[in-house]
Amino acid sequence: MKIIYLFVAILLTSSCGNQVIRPDKPQYNGLNQAQNYYNSMDYTQAAPAYMQLYRQYGNTDFAVFAADSYLQMGQIQQAKQILSNISHRDTDDNPLYQLVWAELNIRENNYNIILNNVEGDLRPRYLQLKAQIDQHNKNYISAALALIELSELDPMRADLGEIINNLLLTSEAQLTRALFNSGLSELQQGWLEAAFIASSQEQSSIQNWRNRWGQHPANAFFMLNNSYQNIAVLLPLTGRYKDISKSIQQGMIAAMYQNERSQQNLSFFDTGSSGENFISSWYGAIESGAEFIIGPLEKKSIQQMSQITSGTVPVLLLNKLQEQSNALGVYQFPLSTEDEVINVVKRLMTVNKKRVMLLAPESQKSRKLAQLFETQLIESGGELISHAFYPESTHD
Repeated sequence: MKIIYLFVAILLTSSCGNQVIRPDKPQYNGLNQAQNYYNSMDYTQAAPAYMQLYRQYGNTDFAVFAADSYLQMGQIQQAKQILSNISHRDTDDNPLYQLVWAELNIRENNYNIILNNVEGDLRPRYLQLKAQIDQHNKNYISAALALIELSELDPMRADLGEIINNLLLTSEAQLTRALFNSGLSELQQGWLEAAFIASSQEQSSIQNWRNRWGQHPANAFFMLNNSYQNIAVLLPLTGRYKDISKSIQQGMIAAMYQNERSQQNLSFFDTGSSGENFISSWYGAIESGAEFIIGPLEKKSIQQMSQITSGTVPVLLLNKLQEQSNALGVYQFPLSTEDEVINVVKRLMTVNKKRVMLLAPESQKSRKLAQLFETQLIESGGELISHAFYPESTHD
């Protein structure tokens, strides 16, 4: 027994007197501030803050963050210069370095790039770059699958048109092989099945797909390939939403007449300011022979519609349902300010207007929208030259 006590005493003494003290990770003065700048997308402050950290401590991770900050501002040469001074061996385990390097190459039309898989917070950015590379290299099925996964992780970056275009360019043989991939997500499976039957336009196959997949976004395939002759539009043409509705109405009419081959007829029905005319406008649209209904817009009308729709006529809502709906033939197209910002950027890129000055009212919401605009603009290859915020109550 004495031997046991002695042995325990020795252990306790040795554990107290000879503890291995591991030094704390190095504390970097200024790192928290640099991270705050970067996370809030204040890249003009983040870039020099990270460069100062890199010069002071020599950690290549700081240089990569600095390079990315310059890249996000559209200052390509500064970003390239920083990366050129970093050894590749020091960045093997840094996924951000790979993404910045890939994006710089794409900006210079070099798509001969192999991206290593990236997980975690950077995955949406990785998927977007991967889709660009695959599409340029005509690997359309891979590009489509990347975009579909991106739409799950970050709906704000989802582009249904790009997904559809890539799947339309995919051969039937490639689609067939891809459908037997056991690693597909449910969302990807639905898209591939829709692409496979969309070209045939066999109504029985399409209906079977819809019965199985319900409100899957790949319904856009069949809406795209159908040409509805009689379209009814339900809008609040009177009351507080009348100006918005008039703009939508004028845009639809202009788009129809711009397409000289269009044989479609548009009929407009007033739902009233708070949905007081919705029932009469709904049944008026049905009695007029509408094959497709666009609207309604305001929420009280949508609530009424969700209770009476039978699914016999497809409906494209111009807002979101408050509750999840499994009704067949009901699609949601919310006209949110975030969607408008993204569409503005796409339009600017289409007409090759890449150098932009931004003016916005001074408010928390406007600043968030301005940050979204800047992010989308830079990711699309544009450059924000300058920006300014004016008092919301002033319009001079």
